Amino acid sequence: MEKVVVFLAWIAISCLFAAFLARSASRILLLRYGERAQGRLVRFRETTGDNPRTKAVYRFSPEVGGVLEFEEDASLAHRGNDPVLVRYWSFHPRLTASTIGPDRAWDALLGDLFPLFVTGALSAASTYVLLFGAF
Repeated sequence: MEKVVVFLAWIAISCLFAAFLARSASRILLLRYGERAQGRLVRFRETTGDNPRTKAVYRFSPEVGGVLEFEEDASLAHRGNDPVLVRYWSFHPRLTASTIGPDRAWDALLGDLFPLFVTGALSAASTYVLLFGAF
């Protein structure tokens, strides 16, 4: 019974790790291979809840389509109405848009590193338990 629980936990943690890894890899590849467009910082928005955060809302016009807006964690690198370089994948500009890059703070990518590390460590630990039977 204990092995089944560990195995199910391993599956769940490994899926989370894979999702964070795919997101981080996509953002890194976006720097080199993604589409680019000029955008502007439109406004800041405060979130509510147990962990309130400040989000920056950006507006840009991709090559195909109209004007789109997206949010990222706010950075001290930009002020209201600042021009920004937006990088995105052409298959889904709204979902993949980011201002990550040399001209901006790396907050969007750095924010992914902690959950990537935690889920990777938990996945490795549960793999060890499954393979070498720590129980």
